[in-house]
Amino acid sequence: PGTCRSAGGSPFGASGNPSVVTFQTGSEARYFTATGFDANGRTYANLSIGKIDPGGVAVTASDSGTGNFQFDNLAINSPAGSNSSLTFTGSGANTITIQGNITDNGAGSGTVQNVILGGGTGGIVINKPSGGTITFGNDGSNTRGVEFESSATVNSGTTLALSRKVLVGISQPSPYVVTVAGALTGGTNGYLIGKEKRAFTGAASFTYQLGTINGYSPLDASITAGTGDLTASARQGAQPVLNAATSLQRYWTLTEGGAITADLTFHYLDPTDIAGNENNYRLIVVEGTNATSFPEVCPSGPCVDETANTIKQTGVQTFSDWTAGEPSAPTAVKLNGFTALENNGQVMLRWQSGYEARNLGYNIYREVDGKRVQITPSLIAGSALIAGQQTKLTAGLSYTWFDELPEVRGQKSEVGNPKSEIRNPKFPVNYWLEDVD
Repeated sequence: PGTCRSAGGSPFGASGNPSVVTFQTGSEARYFTATGFDANGRTYANLSIGKIDPGGVAVTASDSGTGNFQFDNLAINSPAGSNSSLTFTGSGANTITIQGNITDNGAGSGTVQNVILGGGTGGIVINKPSGGTITFGNDGSNTRGVEFESSATVNSGTTLALSRKVLVGISQPSPYVVTVAGALTGGTNGYLIGKEKRAFTGAASFTYQLGTINGYSPLDASITAGTGDLTASARQGAQPVLNAATSLQRYWTLTEGGAITADLTFHYLDPTDIAGNENNYRLIVVEGTNATSFPEVCPSGPCVDETANTIKQTGVQTFSDWTAGEPSAPTAVKLNGFTALENNGQVMLRWQSGYEARNLGYNIYREVDGKRVQITPSLIAGSALIAGQQTKLTAGLSYTWFDELPEVRGQKSEVGNPKSEIRNPKFPVNYWLEDVD
């Protein structure tokens, strides 16, 4: 083991030399110039780019190719006022393997990510040999991040500890995802901006280390039943279906593979994410263009906790976009039609919902001569009672109810039917349909 310092020519020969070169464990390769930098087909132990002050040197190192790129530890060193960086773009069957820490040293300039890695079909593999922790961090003098331009996997037995942001795709939403087979830790200084995926083989709890450019907004997921996987990402701004002026300026997109039941807790930022009156917020779920708001009653307390800045729901079995907001715009039922057809004193009421979620059912009211009375002795069952509390009926349901018209003010029917007067224009009949969440 030793140290190789490159100040111009490549130690591997001409730049782009396709030969596979491996540094011994414990050795170090330092680049003080971008000329001659090679990553294509290279395996490094400790790789160092640039030099911090005093006598600092900023180096912009980049390479691409179909050969694998692997390193044990990577240090990016930036002098004051300028940044060093490393970019590698793989193609074909290329795999990028990270076996140790990525550390950013020196004040540099700005907050733009300075490690940009994109693998080929093999993606990015984060794997600590023999197990252990890999840290993405810095020396405390900067907040520059890491960028992945391909999907990545944290292998089983490896813990990825984040103290700097990782952008999973420069363009959001991105097709790339970080799959965590081991463990992932983070916080306000380090989290994923993009998709995070976790597989569950039974009951388990896991925190998705998520956020956006403007802050950390994790998701706590407790899987209580079933097996499968859950992918989550945080998005900045109000969910597009909702009124931005009265909705949380953040939402989370969840997708499921398999069949799992989960208790979910979303964490939002105060005051950054607040628009409208937070005290009136309710949990809102959006599927496609359908937004559903839910009563502010959850088994563990309020669904939206303004003190803790959390949104909670238990027993979740369907997954889409989750957020909060004032309930004026979204509704748990979309009504496509409501008709009344009278025949000889009997009125057939029919209605069709186009979408239902967590709807307990309906009450019907009849209004005659300004007097409104409920005519249903009990609730007409809706989606929650028919299909289950967690089931969302995107095609809705059809309902029918028959009303026997009463005699009006004791008048006699001209044909001997005491119900006929209800059809007299002097006493028009109106029906009201009440939805109960």
